[in-house]
Amino acid sequence: MEGSWGAGQPAPLQATTLIMDKAAVSVASWVAGLSPRVRRQLEIEALYEGYLGRQQVEMANIIRRQNSVALYDIDFGQVKGLSAESRARLTRAEPQTFGEAGWPQGMTPAALTAIMAYCCKQQRIPSLRCFT
Repeated sequence: MEGSWGAGQPAPLQATTLIMDKAAVSVASWVAGLSPRVRRQLEIEALYEGYLGRQQVEMANIIRRQNSVALYDIDFGQVKGLSAESRARLTRAEPQTFGEAGWPQGMTPAALTAIMAYCCKQQRIPSLRCFT
């Protein structure tokens, strides 16, 4: 197989490896020049990249469905994952739609995700796939 690439020329896989090795050295040199604080931030972002990606997908689902999910008859005490403070705020606010559930001051993405998960479990959104 080496003969088909010519004398002294690396096969495509070998050439790709060489290019990647050079790029890795270049990136490592660049990262070494950063402050420890910036390097730590990059490490954290790399560590949590998958989690943050899933959270972005969940938030996109929440935004897409904000006015299509009725909440007028939900007992927020039954929603697992809600803090006592979130339950109290939602009970006082009496949101009619999922979009309105985000209006009270102090509502968090985690609280909205818990409400969406509850609605999915209760099949309040049968025409949509939950948390795809």
